[in-house]
Amino acid sequence: MGDMGIGANAQRIDGRDKVTGKPLYAADQLPARTVFAIPVAATVGKARIMGFDTAAAERVTGVLNILTYRNMERLKKV
Repeated sequence: MGDMGIGANAQRIDGRDKVTGKPLYAADQLPARTVFAIPVAATVGKARIMGFDTAAAERVTGVLNILTYRNMERLKKV
């Protein structure tokens, strides 16, 4: 076979860097003061939640707020 075509060994200029994780991609660079939200759902499908304690989560460094039905407005029906 020739140098180009199906089955040919394709040499990429950036191949080694990409395989070793050297280049930075857009997803690798976060803007300053980026905030993440992590929704937590019940672990049992038809269980009834009788209560919850957010005190331990509120003490974690970096936690800005914990949103629950206690501190949010009720969602409107669609």
